[in-house]
Amino acid sequence: MRNQLWLLMLPPLLYGISQYSYPFGQILSAKKITVSSLTVHQKLNIRKAASRIDGVIVRPGEEFSFNKCVGPRTERAGYYAAPSYIGADTYSSPGGGICVISSALYQDALVAGLKVTERVPHQKTMQTVEPGLDATVWYGGADLKFVNDTKAAIKIDCNVEDGYLNTDLTGDKQSLHTTKISRREIGGATNQVAVEVFQQEGDGAATLVSRDLYTISSRSSRHSTLANRISWSKAASPNGNSVDR
Repeated sequence: MRNQLWLLMLPPLLYGISQYSYPFGQILSAKKITVSSLTVHQKLNIRKAASRIDGVIVRPGEEFSFNKCVGPRTERAGYYAAPSYIGADTYSSPGGGICVISSALYQDALVAGLKVTERVPHQKTMQTVEPGLDATVWYGGADLKFVNDTKAAIKIDCNVEDGYLNTDLTGDKQSLHTTKISRREIGGATNQVAVEVFQQEGDGAATLVSRDLYTISSRSSRHSTLANRISWSKAASPNGNSVDR
C-alpha cells in the first residue's frame, strides 16, 4: 500500500522539483517574424534592443515596460539612424526598426492572456507586422506595457537568428489561461484599412481588444507575401462571423 501511495505521489513531486529548479521550461507564447527585408541598420538596432530584453524576468504582479527595459535609443547608446514611422511620416532616427520587437511582444502578451496596460498602434501599416497586431514605441512617449497577473514568474526570450526575430514568453502553463487572437480587416478609404482584433479564451465568447485605422504604406506586408503572414485558425467574432487570425 505504501509503495502504491509513493508511486501516486512521485509525478507531482518530480514536477514540483523541476519547477522549483527551473521554472521557465514551458513556452507560454512565441512569435517569429522575418526581418531579412529590413535595412542593415534596422537589423543592428533590433539585435541591440533584443539583447537588452533577452532573459528579463517579469515577476507576479510586476509590469513590464519596453522603454524602461531597453532604455533611450541614441547613437551614444549604440543605435543607428534607420527608417522609422513617426506619426504618419517616415523618418530616419536612432533605433529605427525596433518596433518589430515591441509588436512581437505585444502579440505574445495577448496570446499568454496577460493584461496589456499600454499599447499604441502605428498610424501606417508596417512592412513586417500585420495591422492590428503592431505596437509602436518611442522613448519618452509611446510605450508597450503589460502586467504579469499570474502566480508565477515569466521569462522573456528575445533574439535574432537566421533572418528572424524570435520572441518567447516562458514559465508555468498551469498559472495562466492562453487565448486565441483573431483579426478582421473592415476596409475604409482607398488608402486606409480599419482592423479589429479579438481575444478568445477556450470556447468562450471573443472580446474586442482593439479597433485601429491605418494608412496603407507601400512597403507594408499588405502588399507583399512575407514569411510571417498570419496563418492561425479561424475564431468567432462577437457578431458571429468568422475571423481569420
